[in-house]
Parts: sequence; C-alpha cells; structure tokens
Amino acid sequence: MHNSFSSKKIFSLIIVTLFCSAFLIVSAIAITGQNKRIDISLEYGSKPEYDPDDNGVETVGNIIDFTVGGSSFNWDVDYTSVCTKWSVNTETAACYGSIACCNFISMISESVNWDDPFYLSYGRHGASNSNIVSAKVIHVDYSLNPVDPYDDIVYSKESLLSASFEETAESEGIALMEPFEISIEKEVDKSSLGSTVQFSELANCKTRYWETEEPVVGMCQKEKTKKVCDDEPINLSCHEETVFRDYSCITGTKAVLHTEETCESKELEITNANERLKIDFETWGKCTPIEEEEDLVVICDSKYDGNGDGICQSGESCMKFIISENWVQRYFKNSKDVFTSTDESFFLEKLEVMTE
Repeated sequence: MHNSFSSKKIFSLIIVTLFCSAFLIVSAIAITGQNKRIDISLEYGSKPEYDPDDNGVETVGNIIDFTVGGSSFNWDVDYTSVCTKWSVNTETAACYGSIACCNFISMISESVNWDDPFYLSYGRHGASNSNIVSAKVIHVDYSLNPVDPYDDIVYSKESLLSASFEETAESEGIALMEPFEISIEKEVDKSSLGSTVQFSELANCKTRYWETEEPVVGMCQKEKTKKVCDDEPINLSCHEETVFRDYSCITGTKAVLHTEETCESKELEITNANERLKIDFETWGKCTPIEEEEDLVVICDSKYDGNGDGICQSGESCMKFIISENWVQRYFKNSKDVFTSTDESFFLEKLEVMTE
C-alpha cells in the first residue's frame, strides 16, 4: 500500500514537471517567434544647437534633429542586427545601422549605429517649408544555410513627425543655409578572406554641407518687327508684323546644395574561426589592412614616430599583425629595416589585439 502511494506521488510530480517544462518552452518559442515586438519612439532630438525648442519648427538655413533612441524591444535584442529607415515626405532618405539590415531593404547603411540622430535642413532630402519625417526600426537576422535555415525579421510601426522651415525677412528670395558639419561613426570597408577571416574598418566621418547661389537657365523671347507684303513682288499692299524669337537666357537664381565627406579610420573589427577581435588605433596612427590569401596582414604606422599614413617607411616606428584562422602574430619595426617579434628600440606604447 505504501509503495503504491509513493508511485502515484512520483508519477504526479513527473506530470507537473513536464507540464511546467512545456509551458516554459512554449513561452520561449512565443517570445522568439511571432510575438517579438519593436516599440518605436520617434522624437525631436535634444541637442541645443538644433531646433532648441524641440518642436520641429526652424527658420530656413537651420537644422532640425530627430532620434529613435528611446525605442524598445521586448526581447534581448542583438543591436548589431538593427537598422532604422528614414523617409522625408514619403521618399526614402537614409538607412542607419546594420549593413545587412539596410541591404535587406535595398539600401546602403550611412551610419554604423541604428539610433544615430537624423538631421534635416531646408533643401536636404528634398525638404521644403512643410515636411513629414517618418522612421521605422527593423531587426534582420537570417540564414540561407540549407542545413539550418531561419529568419528572424521584425518591423516596428512607422512613426511620423512634422518638420517646418519658416521664411524670415532675411531669407526671402534666395535663402542660403549656413555651412555646417555632421560627424558620425561609419563602416568604410568590409571584406572576407575565404571563409575563415572577415574584417571591417570603422572611421570617424565628417560630412560638410553648404549652399551656393547659381543661375537658372531658361527660355526668353526677343521681339522683332518686320515688314510683310501680301502682293509680292509688287509690294504695294504691305504691313508690319511683330514676331518673337526664342533664345536661352538666365531667368533667375537658385540655391544648390553641396556635400563633402572626409573620413579618418579609427578601428578594425576582425572575426576569425575562434573569436571577434579589435584593433583600436584612433590615437596611435593609422593601420592599413592587406589581404594575403586567407590571412589578414595589418600594417600600423605611428603618427608619433612617423607620418601616420598607414604606410611603413624606413626610419618610422611601425607594427605588423598577421591574423589567420586560428592565431594572431605581432611584430615590431623601429631601428631595423625588417619586422621582428621583439625590438628593444621600440619605445612607443604598443597596440594590442583586443577580444570583444
């Protein structure tokens, strides 16, 4: 009798345990499946130099900033798989964030971070006096591997804000905006060496914007009076007619937007078979990645004992990294003309390959 009671008790515990486990599994599937949600928060940016009232109203020649930094995800999201699509007056303007995510929506990533501010001025992205700016946050992660294919793609709802640029007494007619610069961190190069080593190069980029007043060429008419006779060649019945001749002329002026981007490399992110690595050379000099078969060779030229152009020349202090599928080697060059694993004359702070 006692054994029968114990067996029933154990059986009941097993049933409860299986039920709880099944509930946890179903919950996990729900949160990683169709119930993933992105709650977008589109707001005016808080930088005091842009739209200081944070109301989306500025004068022509000034800038309005927008942010989606307050958006939230209901799962432990990998932010390297997130991007933001920006549009102005329903026309696609820019994509910020993951390169793979931007490529998925047929765009090119213009900024490495999905939550970088979006800046709008009169004339940029076709902006006029009254505009609607929209944003959508997207998560894209998928695999086309036939053995284990999957897709994990989540869109937020589209969020809208207005942006108005008002004319002032000074801006009536041709309004040229004040030149300004926007600085962002950006991926400027990416490559794969076979299937073993991949790397991407990050840079601090500055984009300068300015406008010039340039002529608008159109068609003008020139008036001319000529004598017309109805009884040629006698020419006794004649009168004068006014005729017009079209010709090209300058009909006015317009503001033309110009941009110029300059980038300074700052970091290499490298992935081999074992781990994700990083070389941060922003304050040291410049490093140049060189592809050699399936190895990545990185040459770093110091700006303190060299010209910091990423090319190692005689008399300069340099470092060299060789990164393969399973190992990393580091070399130095200062007083010698070749790289060696040790160099006692190398007195600068040494660059490290850091593990992310």
